[in-house]
Amino acid sequence: MTTETIASTQEARSSASAGCPNFELEPRVNSRESSGLVGVGGVPSSRIIVVCGFPRSGTSLTMQMLCAAGVRCAGEWPAFEHDACGVQNGKVPRELMEKMRGGAVKVLDPQHIALPRGFIYDFIWMRRNRNEQAVSFFKFLRAVGMPVQDTKWNRAKIADSMKDDEPRAQRILRAHEGHRWYPLRFEDLVDRPDLTVELLAKFLGLPPQPMRACIVRRGSACLRGMLEVAQLDSERAAGVRSGDENASEQSGANSDNE
Repeated sequence: MTTETIASTQEARSSASAGCPNFELEPRVNSRESSGLVGVGGVPSSRIIVVCGFPRSGTSLTMQMLCAAGVRCAGEWPAFEHDACGVQNGKVPRELMEKMRGGAVKVLDPQHIALPRGFIYDFIWMRRNRNEQAVSFFKFLRAVGMPVQDTKWNRAKIADSMKDDEPRAQRILRAHEGHRWYPLRFEDLVDRPDLTVELLAKFLGLPPQPMRACIVRRGSACLRGMLEVAQLDSERAAGVRSGDENASEQSGANSDNE
């Protein structure tokens, strides 16, 4: 990849997802959860919630909502991604999924990642206006220091690559026996949060109030700046530590991070 153009959209897509899902074989329970028990928050211990889609589609926000509702989530707030990657040869280790029964994991670009068979998954498939998603995609690449040129042509190539990959990604996920499928649009989350969260919470059997509190009303267009960074800076400034009683209140501030 050069500063003049994007030679490979898949290379750029892979850089944005950074090898996700970024799991560790010993997934840490997020400090904002009320309990470390598998199956908390109303999720049956036989099922695993998989928040999936392409980068910059609202997956982090959705994971924040699940965590706020008491679901055991792999990764760390606010992005729920790890520095170390547990994927081995394009496969998520079975040991990890065994530990995450009754919890939630985040998977980006699932057409390149094989989830282990024999588990019952609840897939939350995230979608977003592809043009806005491409804008957010390049914003992310710039934020992490990648030498890319943000042009309409490059944005269109990224948007087209996601359009082409979506049928294959969904086909791979839907091949898992016993799965449930829930399509979720980022625009619905931020434009119509009350109804959207109510329906999602009902599907998962979770309390809607803490999930709704994670969403700050805003437009669906890509915002300036990286709100993930703003969230972490805000938490550091507030002196929040693991186990703080006011952690759940902090989670509702600046939580739209795409």
